[in-house]
Amino acid sequence: MAAYGAPCLLYSSNTFDFTYDPNVTNTVNTIAIQSDGKAIIGGIFNAVSGSTRNRIARINTNGTLDLTYNPNITYPGDTPELTAIAMQSDGKAIIVGYFNTVSGSTRNSIARLNTSGSPDLTYDPSVNSYVYAIAIQSDGKAIIGGIFASVSGSNRNRLARINTDGTLDLTYFPFPNSSVRAIAMQSDGKAIIGGAFTDVSGSTRNSIARINTDGSPDLTYDPSANTYVYAIAIQSDGKAIIGGDFTTVSGSTRNRIARINTDGTLDLTYNPNAGAGVYAIAIQSDGKAIIGGNFTTVSGSTRNRLARINTDGTLDLTYDPNASATVYAAVTQSDGKAIIGGAFTTVGGSARSKIARINAASGSTVTLRAPYTLPATQVPKYAVLTLEKTDVTSTPSSSGEWWVINSNAS
Repeated sequence: MAAYGAPCLLYSSNTFDFTYDPNVTNTVNTIAIQSDGKAIIGGIFNAVSGSTRNRIARINTNGTLDLTYNPNITYPGDTPELTAIAMQSDGKAIIVGYFNTVSGSTRNSIARLNTSGSPDLTYDPSVNSYVYAIAIQSDGKAIIGGIFASVSGSNRNRLARINTDGTLDLTYFPFPNSSVRAIAMQSDGKAIIGGAFTDVSGSTRNSIARINTDGSPDLTYDPSANTYVYAIAIQSDGKAIIGGDFTTVSGSTRNRIARINTDGTLDLTYNPNAGAGVYAIAIQSDGKAIIGGNFTTVSGSTRNRLARINTDGTLDLTYDPNASATVYAAVTQSDGKAIIGGAFTTVGGSARSKIARINAASGSTVTLRAPYTLPATQVPKYAVLTLEKTDVTSTPSSSGEWWVINSNAS
């Protein structure tokens, strides 16, 4: 290598985890991570790893299917769909979407699952149409959003709160005038909601609003996006990153992604500029945000459906997994790896059907390649390596000598 004066190249990328390949037949809409690291996935699929799994499955940490977990979501005579999953502190999962049976028990668009995957028969709110979003409060109550008009037989337009026993919270009645697609909980118990609405409880609120704990709209908070908000993630400092199809927020140009200050004003320092819709946001422990959607550019650089945004709003140039089709879901594991779900069939040019795991920056593999083979009779006592970091646009040649090292450089 460098002992003979030959230059070396450093190939570094945030490629997917080759060990993780559940192989899902159709779109994955949502992913939730259990405390043990297993992932519950939901969508419109009917098989995972060659086994029948209707709209929901649990994936072991090594990427294999958990054969013990099979809730079986159906809607006879219609097309069922699972759109969101929220984990309770006791390990039970609340699932929402559009369905009317879970494991043969009647459950209308919402159900709670025991850790075994069986339906919790004590929990049955019964919603009359699509539920798109769910978030759980610190007291265990669940806020749900969608296009529904009733919950448990009572009038509830597109937003409702469910008690821990599955009954409707009659004190909570916000009333958005159109669909709710995203919900995120603040540490103070207030909920930020996103969607297609233009009014909440008689107050003008365009696609984003904050709801007080009593269900009234927070009149101090009014970012105003010009169209759909599909994703919301709250930073540790309380600021909210929002994604969707919008092109303006608070009257300023913001293409599909923006950051909102805690008082509801637009963060003018943050402007990543995605070229098309942003549908998923996951914030890493270091504050960087992984975003997924159907975009192909971010900040003027090519990024196919997946990108990472630095805390100052600039694009992380070291992160480019390259998904072949829309990414609808993204979550981060405790080790920093990200699991993504969507409609894609390849990630980084390799086959990955609807789900993949992306290595964290600190776990990237770097490969050193010298341009020729070292003679067997000329083994140096030492070598000084001069590494040049380069952007890789194609797979390096398989000829020559290769050295593989683990690096936590980014």
